[in-house]
Amino acid sequence: MAYLGPKPSQTLATPTSQYFNGTGSQTVFTLNRAVNVSEDLEVFVNNIQQEPGVGKSYTASGTTLTFDAAPSSGTANVYVVYRGLAEVTTRLEHDANSALAATTGTFSGDLTVDTNTLYVDSTNNRVGIGTSSPSAPLQVKGTNIPIVSQSTSTNAGPNYLLFTDSASTDLGYVGYGAGNKNLYLVNYSSDPIIFFNGSEKMRIDSSGNVGIGLNGASPASKLHVNGSFRQTGATAPFEWTVNAGATDYYKLNSVGYSDNIIIATAAGNVGIGAVPTKTLDINTASATFRIRNASAGNDFAFKTTAGPVSVIGCEANTSLALMTNNTEKMRIDTAGNVTIQPAGTTTRSFGETVAIKVDQGAPTRLSVRNDTNNSNSSAGVTVSASGNSWAIECGAYNKNVNALTFGVDATAATPGVKMRLNTDGRFWVGQAIGTTLGGNGSEALTGIMHHSTSVNSYTVIQSNGSNAPLYVARGPNATGNAFIYFGENGSYTGAIGTAGGRLFIADSAQNTGISFYQACLIPTNINGTAVDNTYDCGHPSYRWDDIRATNGTIQTSDANEKQQIAALTDAEMTAAKAISALFKTFKWNDSVAEKGDAARTHAGVIAQDVQAAMTAAGLDAGDYAFFISDTWWETQTEVPAVEAADAVDAVYEDVVIPAVEEELDEDGTVIVEAQPERIQNRLVSEAILAVEAVAAYTRTDTYDTAQEAPEGATERTRMGIRYPELLAFIGAATEQRLSNIETRLAALEAN
Repeated sequence: MAYLGPKPSQTLATPTSQYFNGTGSQTVFTLNRAVNVSEDLEVFVNNIQQEPGVGKSYTASGTTLTFDAAPSSGTANVYVVYRGLAEVTTRLEHDANSALAATTGTFSGDLTVDTNTLYVDSTNNRVGIGTSSPSAPLQVKGTNIPIVSQSTSTNAGPNYLLFTDSASTDLGYVGYGAGNKNLYLVNYSSDPIIFFNGSEKMRIDSSGNVGIGLNGASPASKLHVNGSFRQTGATAPFEWTVNAGATDYYKLNSVGYSDNIIIATAAGNVGIGAVPTKTLDINTASATFRIRNASAGNDFAFKTTAGPVSVIGCEANTSLALMTNNTEKMRIDTAGNVTIQPAGTTTRSFGETVAIKVDQGAPTRLSVRNDTNNSNSSAGVTVSASGNSWAIECGAYNKNVNALTFGVDATAATPGVKMRLNTDGRFWVGQAIGTTLGGNGSEALTGIMHHSTSVNSYTVIQSNGSNAPLYVARGPNATGNAFIYFGENGSYTGAIGTAGGRLFIADSAQNTGISFYQACLIPTNINGTAVDNTYDCGHPSYRWDDIRATNGTIQTSDANEKQQIAALTDAEMTAAKAISALFKTFKWNDSVAEKGDAARTHAGVIAQDVQAAMTAAGLDAGDYAFFISDTWWETQTEVPAVEAADAVDAVYEDVVIPAVEEELDEDGTVIVEAQPERIQNRLVSEAILAVEAVAAYTRTDTYDTAQEAPEGATERTRMGIRYPELLAFIGAATEQRLSNIETRLAALEAN
């Protein structure tokens, strides 16, 4: 064979053969190469050549070789020679030590240069540099490998990587100018340039606007940042941050400090040192907000301190005045005295005609009066403080009164008194002023009375008209369900309220209550929430006597809420038969004790007899809901009788308070103010409520467990029967017995 260059290391074609292992049962084998007809093969079995053709030894088509009979078992005992089909070699090799030159060349398969220096993947149309398995049209792989685009001229345009579409239209490029040393990132369209790192981080639109952190949105200004940013410099670095959450706001800080200036977005509030909740909100330790006239030496300041004190006023030694309509109405002088001018006056000196006056002397006084002559004896109301004592008084501040009253129509000669507080602590509102309300509605008065200040004090709210004495309500924005809470000895015991528009009364200790719903009485928990299948009506030791109703009780019998539904067993039928014979008549002990022979006769079973019948049948009565056995513990306490007593009003007397002379210290300052002799009405004995007679009785206290019961408590057990379920039990047994009898009768009649 002729060839070019050095002799090839492989021939252009090689003979081909194939071995198979016979199994004694396999007739079909798969060829490595496809054939057209059976004669394309020479087949040998155990070194004996086989005849091709249908009905002879074998047939072959494509890659399937089929024997008429399965070759015997053996290793490589079936031998196939492919006749006239040589295997073409994969390449024509060239001497590695000689140069290969050509003007053109076409490779129909992969191209490999030095393993992975350059690799062309002809199947996927990919080129790899530094890799023999490129995953992209061009992949460069290595460590710190530069890709160099080198310009041959210092004044030429930029070297660039150009992007085009399928029509070879330029879309954009990345380049570097050899002359101006500029790095170019160019987009020929009006679409933005977008920077990604896992997701979009920044974009530049066709208007030159820059957006950072906008998550795909277009920037609305030259710089549009979603989030915080920082500017640093040698003298005044700052940062601008954004808080997005329950309270949205922007924050401008000096770097290294916090909460310098905050602007709230929703309300437009501004804060210094705090997230603002007001139009201007300043929060720093011992900070001052000040407006001043330095040349005049006056100022106005708001100040916070390290302690729980806030200050508004003047830092300079000047008075603080408040005005309306450009006219001064109130002044605080440097001594702390306060003067509020009445309408129509222009005087400002403290002590002249005033409507309200605060005196920093001893005692400190706030007076509301007509003090035209500063005599300290004009009519009005005075609030005074001396040491730890405070007083609110009617009249001049050096007078004493027996009561503080509130009225209407102050222009009348005798203003109508609507509320009164006595010195003994009694308090009235309305028509009840000065009277004693007994709390039983016997007085034809409307009002409120709080009687006395002793431990036996009480309050009465009474109406003598068509309206209710007391309305308890919650507004439209109120939360919670309770209207009234009850407590005793420091514990919360219960509540009355509404839930879902229903009135409820609940006990907190048992988390149990009742509510009115759709003309029904339903159980609830302490919050008034309706509950199902949770609470009982009555208690083993506190039973209802009679329940009168138009219809009987309704008991749930839904198959969806039941399981283990079965007919009665033989033992249950035996017990039911025995129980059906236990019905008797009887009278209740309590009825006989109360009514004697007139006590009515009842019919039913004795729970102990039912329990014995169940036991005799090998059953535990406690496993069946028609049998009830409750155990509790109880104690008996003898409560003595209470004798009746009439109500007694409180007794008061006039006491003469001696005059007090004025006392001065060595500086001439008044330390004890002069007081004239006066009469004061004082309580001698408190009022006593009327008491109704109560006969002696025995109080029974019950406990659910032995652990709760005190020592010496008596254990009690009471058994009961659920008659609907017991009768259903007996009825089921009777029906099954009747069915058995009918079956036996039918059998007898058939014979």
